[in-house]
Amino acid sequence: MLRKATWLTLAVVLGFGLLLVACDEAKDAVTDTLDELVGEICLDELLEMAGLTREDLSETADAVLEEALAAQEDVLGKAYVIDCDAVETCDSLGEPPADGPAPDDPDAPPSEDGESRSADSAGDVAGQIRDIIDQRGGNGEDVAILLDATGSMWDDQAAVSSEFDAIMSDVQARDGNLAVAWYKDNNCDNPWYAVNDGGLLAMSDTGNQSAISGFFNSIPVYGGCDWPESLYDGVVDTVDGLAWCSTTARMIIAITDADALQPPLSQHSEADAQAALAAAGVTLHTINVAISY
Repeated sequence: MLRKATWLTLAVVLGFGLLLVACDEAKDAVTDTLDELVGEICLDELLEMAGLTREDLSETADAVLEEALAAQEDVLGKAYVIDCDAVETCDSLGEPPADGPAPDDPDAPPSEDGESRSADSAGDVAGQIRDIIDQRGGNGEDVAILLDATGSMWDDQAAVSSEFDAIMSDVQARDGNLAVAWYKDNNCDNPWYAVNDGGLLAMSDTGNQSAISGFFNSIPVYGGCDWPESLYDGVVDTVDGLAWCSTTARMIIAITDADALQPPLSQHSEADAQAALAAAGVTLHTINVAISY
């Protein structure tokens, strides 16, 4: 399967399957349209310009991969594409239900409204993670980073990896614990989910730092058989699979560029994920990143 970004380029440049070399007029038209847009472009806007739908993103076209990658910068310029549906999903998912359960642990902090942020480039992601830890954490905090590890996220994983030592230092400075998990699409990827050995690890221990950094650096970033991914399932598995212990702040920071799969393609719904978060006293923060070019 092509990277999601490649498909966006194909959508813009090729329209309904036109060869790249024969679509100068279409390319000029899209370029003129993009010149009128400032900053963020929603995925569906871009697809509509090309006469495509989200369902078309699951097809393959390896024969034009090289040309499509070369055309990305020419066509898209400085504008960036974000899945606005994913932003809306994450906004909603991070809101605890009004009638949700109280935490099972009486010492757990209550889950709060999480922040839903957007990052216009991979280079912004680590800074967003650190801001959330700084602004929403506290002494003895529990932090779990949950990464969408499908193919289009390769540059985001690499960018965070280059600043992972600083993220660990932030958690260490608060005498906190850190875990890393990743998810893909559980309808086609095997494995589709994993979490580091030992779960939440104290960052005061240099051995734990080495172990969790090594796990993050080795995340296998590929796959995803269609556009949406198993976000709800990843959140529930992370909540249920970790031994949360902080009485100050328990948080998951989910990083993705795609919307969530819905039941029956997802084992859990948004309501299931919200209930699991509330029962464990965990607050969900999300970072929606621009789709990679």
